[in-house]
Amino acid sequence: MAPMSATLAQLLGGLVVVEIVLGLAIRRLDRRGHSLGGPLRALRNLVVPMLFALLFLRLELGRPVAPPPGQEAVPDNLVRAVETLFWIAVIHFGLGLVDALLFARARADTWRARVPKLFVDLSRFFLVVIAAAFVLSAVWKLDLGDLLTTLGVGSIVLGLALQDTLGNLMAGIALLFERPYSVGDWIRVGDRTGRVVEMNWRAVRLQTRENDIIVVPNSHLGNQVISNLTTPTRVHAERPTFGFSYSDPPNKVKAVLKRAALATQGVLDTPEPKARTLGYGDSQIDYEVKLYLEDHDALPDILDEFTTRVWYAAKRNGLTIPFPIRTVYKTEMPPATEPPAPPDLAQVLAAVPLFGPLDADELTELSRGCRSSHYGHGERLVRQGEAGDSLFVIAEGSAVVAVRDEGGRQREVARLSEGDFFGEMSLLTGAPRSATVSALEDLRVVVLPSRGLKPLLERRPDLARQIAEMVETRQAHMDETLAAAQQPAEESTAPKNDRVDRMLKKIRHFLGV
Repeated sequence: MAPMSATLAQLLGGLVVVEIVLGLAIRRLDRRGHSLGGPLRALRNLVVPMLFALLFLRLELGRPVAPPPGQEAVPDNLVRAVETLFWIAVIHFGLGLVDALLFARARADTWRARVPKLFVDLSRFFLVVIAAAFVLSAVWKLDLGDLLTTLGVGSIVLGLALQDTLGNLMAGIALLFERPYSVGDWIRVGDRTGRVVEMNWRAVRLQTRENDIIVVPNSHLGNQVISNLTTPTRVHAERPTFGFSYSDPPNKVKAVLKRAALATQGVLDTPEPKARTLGYGDSQIDYEVKLYLEDHDALPDILDEFTTRVWYAAKRNGLTIPFPIRTVYKTEMPPATEPPAPPDLAQVLAAVPLFGPLDADELTELSRGCRSSHYGHGERLVRQGEAGDSLFVIAEGSAVVAVRDEGGRQREVARLSEGDFFGEMSLLTGAPRSATVSALEDLRVVVLPSRGLKPLLERRPDLARQIAEMVETRQAHMDETLAAAQQPAEESTAPKNDRVDRMLKKIRHFLGV
C-alpha cells in the first residue's frame, strides 16, 4: 500500500500545483480581457482533471495481464470511458484555443475577421464528428467501416430530403464569406428594398419603409442581383425627373433645379447636385436632377421636400410645368368660376409706412416695378450678410427673423405677418442683409427693387428725407433688438438730425439722385 499512497500523493500534489498555476493565469487574462481565458478555463476544469484521473487508473489501478492473487482488476470499460472523456476534453480545448488565437481577436481588415461565424461553427461540428470517430476507433477498437457505409447511405437520403435547406445553407455560407451587405445596410433585391435586420444560415430579413419584414431565402439571393445602397459609402445618389415647358430656357431651368436641391435639407453640398436635360417629350422638356444624400432612412422625406421646393422655385422664376397634350373634344359646359384676383400691388405698398407720403398715382407707378413671389415652408427669403437691393412686403403668410449670435447660432428675434415688411436698408442703401428671414408657412411676398423707387425720388427730393427719417427710427429699434439677441450693433451718440442726414446721404448716393 505504501507505493500506491506515494503515487497518489504525487498525483494529487501535481494536480493542485497545475490548478493553482492555471487559476492565476486565467485571472490575469480575465483582467486584461484576453480571449485565451476561455480555453485555459476548459484546460483547468476538464482536461487536467481527466488526465489525472486517467493516470491514476492506469498507474495505480491499471489491470495487468495476470493480476496477483487478491488484487481486483479495474474493468477495461471504466478506463476506456475515462480516456474517451479525456480526448473529448482535449478536442474541446484545442478547438477553443484555435478559435481564440485565430478569430476572437482578429482585426477588421484581415481574412480572419471576414470568416463567417456560421462557417466556423460548422467546421467545428465536422471536426468534432471526425475526432469522435477516431476516438471510438482507437479507444474502443470499433470497426467504423459499417458505420461509415450506413452514414454515407443515410447522408444521401437526408441530402435529397433537405436539398432546399442545404441549398439555403450553402448559399448563406457563400454570402457570408463574400459579405455583399451587413446588418443595417439598405439593399435592393429585385423590386424589393429594405434594411437588413438579420442574417442567418437560411435567410435574410429585410425591414421595408412600411415597417414590414420580408424574409428572403439565401438560395434566392444567390440568384439575384443585389444592390447595396449604403456600402462602400453611405453617400447615395437619387435621380428624380421633372418636365418643363419648351418656352423655358434649359440653362435657366437647370440653374433653378440646382438651387432648389442645394436649399433642401438632407441633400449634400459635396458632391454637389447636378441637373441634366434628358430629352424632348410630347409636351415638355424632361430634366433629371442627381441628388446626393447620406441619410437613406429619410429618403422619402428628402425627395418630398425637394419636389415641393421645385414648384415654388418654378413659380418664382416664371417657369412652367406643362400639362400633357391630349386630344380635346369640345362640349358645352357652364363657365368656370374665375379664381379671385390677387390683391392689388399698390394696395399692398400703401400699407408700408415708408410709402405713406405717396399719393395713389405714385403708389401705382411704384407698383409697376414690383413682382409677386411665392415661398414654401422653411425656405429662406434672405440670408444674413448677403448683398441685396430690394424690399419685401408680406402679402400672405408669416415669416421668422433670426440673427447669428456670438457663438454662430441662429436666434429668433421677431415674427412677421401680413402687411409687415423688411429689407428697407438694402433697398435704400444697398447694405448687406442684417438678419435671416425664413417662411414659417406658404408665403407670398411683394418684392420692390431699388430701381423702381429711383424715378420717384428724382422728382420729389423732399420724399427722400421723409423716408430717411422713418428708416433711421426703424433702424434704431432694430439695433435694440439685435443687442437683446447678443448681436453687437454699432452705437451712435450723434444727434438724430445728424444721423438722418447721414442716412439721407447714403440713400442719395446709392440711388444716384
